[in-house]
Amino acid sequence: MIAKIFRGFWFFTLVGLLVFFLYDYASMSEELLLSDEATNLTVSRDVFFYCFLALAALTNGSVYLMRSLMKHPSYVSWYTGLVILCNFFFMLTAYFVMLYNSTEKYDFKYMGLALYLVLGAVALWLIVLPVVRSRVKQSDKEKL
Repeated sequence: MIAKIFRGFWFFTLVGLLVFFLYDYASMSEELLLSDEATNLTVSRDVFFYCFLALAALTNGSVYLMRSLMKHPSYVSWYTGLVILCNFFFMLTAYFVMLYNSTEKYDFKYMGLALYLVLGAVALWLIVLPVVRSRVKQSDKEKL
């Protein structure tokens, strides 16, 4: 049951990611500044869009691959939750790049906090994997 809920939530985050990223793409300038160090790192918005889209497609496409490889529903739910968190990270990253290259004045300290919170949630989700594995092994032993 939880796997179906995660799958539905994953679908909505995937659609949200695509809609959000298309909106960001439409509002980006032709050249994007990615680094403001001594050497400015710029990239065209098309290159950024297609690289970001390929990364999101690989990440979200792996859900189907893992569903066929991982037979236990707990593993599938865990992996789908990981991809949901990655989708949130991708949305925030695209939004950060869009804001960084806009002409608006924005206080970036809150955006950094949001990015670190999502990365912390991903790290916490990765730490939960051994707990999931032990519970699966426990439930398999009880079935015998």
